[in-house]
Amino acid sequence: MKIDVRHNFPEVMAKLQRLPGELRDKAMASALNKTSEKARTESVRAVTDEYNVKASDIRPRFHLRRATSRGLQLVATLEAFGRRRGGRAMNVIHFLERKVTLAEARRRRKAGTLNDLRFKFKRGGGMKTIPGAFLGNQGRTVFRRIPGTTMGTRSKFGGTKHAEQIEPVTVIDLPQMFTSRKINERVVARIQREFPVEFDRAARLVLSRFK
Repeated sequence: MKIDVRHNFPEVMAKLQRLPGELRDKAMASALNKTSEKARTESVRAVTDEYNVKASDIRPRFHLRRATSRGLQLVATLEAFGRRRGGRAMNVIHFLERKVTLAEARRRRKAGTLNDLRFKFKRGGGMKTIPGAFLGNQGRTVFRRIPGTTMGTRSKFGGTKHAEQIEPVTVIDLPQMFTSRKINERVVARIQREFPVEFDRAARLVLSRFK
C-alpha cells in the first residue's frame, strides 16, 4: 500500500507547517500510529468479509511497524501490511469445511464421496474439492501427494501411492488477498477518513502539553 502524506493529505501538511517545529514529528507519529491501527482493523474485517477465514487466523499475519517521533511517512508505516512472516503461504486447512448435516453426510456416503475434503474460500462461494487432498500433521495441515516421486525413507515401496513425496496444499496468501482491488479500496477509504481526524487530535494534544 502506497499512501504518501505529502501528496494525499495536503490539508494536513498545511496544518503541520503551522505547528512549532519541535512538535511536528510528535503529532505526525501519533496520528500515523492511530490511523495505522484503524487501518489494520479495517484490513482484517475486509479480508474476513470477502474470504471464508477467521479473523484470529489472519490478524497475527498483519505486521505493523510503528512510527516514531522522527516523522515517518504514512507509506512507511503501512507498507508492511500483508507481509508474510517467515514467507509462509496459507494452508487450505483454514478454509476446510468444519461440519456437515446428517442428510448431506448420507448423500455423500451413498455417492462414495464422504471422505473427500471440501473447502470454501469465498464467503459467497460454494464448496470445492481438491483431488488427492488429505489431512496430516495430526489434523493441522492439508497435504497432497506428488505423482512420480518417492520419499527417500520409503524407497523400497517405490511405485506405490504411499511412497510418494507429499506437499502442503496452499491457497492465495494474505498479501494477495490484501492487495485485491475491493479490499485495498476499502482500507484506503478508511485511511482517508481517519488520518485528518487523528492528526487534529494529535495536534491539539501536543499543543496543550506544550503550553
